[in-house]
Amino acid sequence: MSYNQLVQDLIATRKVRKFKSASHQNAKDHNEIMKRVNTNGVKIDLVMEILKNVYGGRVTVEALLNFAKSLAIKIHKRLDRLALRNRNALLCWYAENWTQIYPHLGSFNRFMDKGNLLNENLPIRNQAESFIDPSDIRQLLNHH
Repeated sequence: MSYNQLVQDLIATRKVRKFKSASHQNAKDHNEIMKRVNTNGVKIDLVMEILKNVYGGRVTVEALLNFAKSLAIKIHKRLDRLALRNRNALLCWYAENWTQIYPHLGSFNRFMDKGNLLNENLPIRNQAESFIDPSDIRQLLNHH
């Protein structure tokens, strides 16, 4: 099996959500994303696997976007509108700028650790304190 055939098979097996064209702009965005995915090919999969290994598991869109925003400033690259709104377009942005992003991967791990530490340092509420009396209107109004 040739390399080109392998690449075509990988791209063909990629999950693509069902697309409904609600507007002209929506269809145009979808076509642009598909064109970028086909242009970047397997590089998207390689970038995603490297990011999974660095992060230590599945990477959320929020984590990718936060890191991309901080990286865009460092490497002087603009995050395009589609990359801000769509996971596939964001992965294409990573693949397109990979040569400049790769040296900063060490900060990806530190960047993600900061986010996790913020969640771990939140105070744990006591079960007795979290009891809400449904007959007390002040508790119901103040509980969020």
